Amino acid sequence: MDIGASNWQEDDNSNSTPSPDGLPEGCAPSGVNNWARATMGAIKRWFNWSIPKTTAGTSTAYTLTYGVAPGALVDGMTHLVQFNATNGAAATLNVNSLGATPLYTYTPTVGWAAAPAGALPANAISRVAYHSSSCTYRVLDLRGANTWTPADGSGAGLTFTSVSAFYQVIGNMVFAYFTLTFPSTSNGANVIISGLPVTVPNQNYAVIDSPVGANTVSTGYTFRAVKNTATFQIINTSSGPSINSAWSTATIQGCIVYPIS
Repeated sequence: MDIGASNWQEDDNSNSTPSPDGLPEGCAPSGVNNWARATMGAIKRWFNWSIPKTTAGTSTAYTLTYGVAPGALVDGMTHLVQFNATNGAAATLNVNSLGATPLYTYTPTVGWAAAPAGALPANAISRVAYHSSSCTYRVLDLRGANTWTPADGSGAGLTFTSVSAFYQVIGNMVFAYFTLTFPSTSNGANVIISGLPVTVPNQNYAVIDSPVGANTVSTGYTFRAVKNTATFQIINTSSGPSINSAWSTATIQGCIVYPIS
């Protein structure tokens, strides 16, 4: 018997089925004991679902195990989850072997859809609620932080040094901040920096320019996310994409801001 089960009624007088599922008038003393123990167990189980519980499993197949399993997946059943790994694509959550259930996140433009890879950082704590008509767990809070690794995506084989990069997920937005130093290079390929923690949505509204900070002259340059990739470029606002040699030995820093979906 759990609080979310159909035998728990909001109307006090309707909780009159035989003990331990209810407490009818004139019930035997032994029934009172059974009902009280069942009620205490249900309340304790509900409490355990309401405090952070760390998942096991993999980034695409999370598991969550309680000492006593929920009786069934019930619409609206909510758990407070701490993710043991940053999620991959099409991640699922399986609570006490009741079934691998897709994890969905929400945005106004897309609605509820599979959580994009990287949207649920390792150690982030989120509430998830089971939605019976879609057979999914809906992630009700998106908030977490982790590291990411900027890398050369231009094909020039550059190795950045003094790299420090973190990101924060707040609601539907990713804030990927970093600092890195270019090697000495005369390469003429356009700057492309890869490794963003969440793929930039394939939407024009996701292409957001961010200011460039550098130890060289950077007026007139922006960082620009590339849609449908995990990359960004450095853009000269008067002439277009900037090339690697323009940033030879330069240290750059900034924050790339873009939506999850």
